[in-house]
Amino acid sequence: MNSEHETNDSGLHVDPVAGTVIGQLPVTLAVDSRSLKRRAIVCAVLAAASLCGYAADPALWPVAALAVLLALASAAFFVSSRRKMALHVDETGFRLIGSAREKPVTPWRDVTEFRIISVAGNRYIGYQFSAYSSRTKVPGGVMLPISRFADLPLDAVAGLLEACRRQFGVPEERADDAL
Repeated sequence: MNSEHETNDSGLHVDPVAGTVIGQLPVTLAVDSRSLKRRAIVCAVLAAASLCGYAADPALWPVAALAVLLALASAAFFVSSRRKMALHVDETGFRLIGSAREKPVTPWRDVTEFRIISVAGNRYIGYQFSAYSSRTKVPGGVMLPISRFADLPLDAVAGLLEACRRQFGVPEERADDAL
C-alpha cells in the first residue's frame, strides 16, 4: 500500500492527492472509541489527584467540587466509549447512528462543504448548512463529534463526505435547470 492510495476494510479506495473516493454506497464507518477511553482515564486520574488535594487540606472545598466534576466527566466519557457509534453514508445523505441524540439523515443538498477543523488541538469534520436547509446556519459551522474512525483516516472520511456532497447534493432547482 503506497501513500497515495489507501485500501481499507470498508471497501473504499481513497486517493488523498486527487481527492477522490471510489467504492460502493451505502457505507457505514465505525467510530474508533479509543480516544474516549483515554479521555475517561485522564479525567479519572485528575479527579483522584484533586481528591487527594482536598484530603490534604479540607478547607479547599473548590478542589473537591473539581474532583466531582472530573469524576462525572470521566463517567460520561466511559459510557460514551461503550456505545457503538457509526457514520452511515448513502446517496441521500449522512447520519450518525448510535449517538445519544440520533438525528435524521442530513441531506447532501443541506451542506455547503465539508472540511477538517481543529478544536483545542483535536481534529474533527466540520460543515455548514446551506440556504436550502431548514436548519439554522450556525456561525463557524457544525462539527461531527468524532475525531477517529476505525476503517479510514479522518481526512479520507472528510473527502468521502465532500465527494458525495458534490455528486449527490445538487439542489432540485439546479437539477431541473440542467435538464
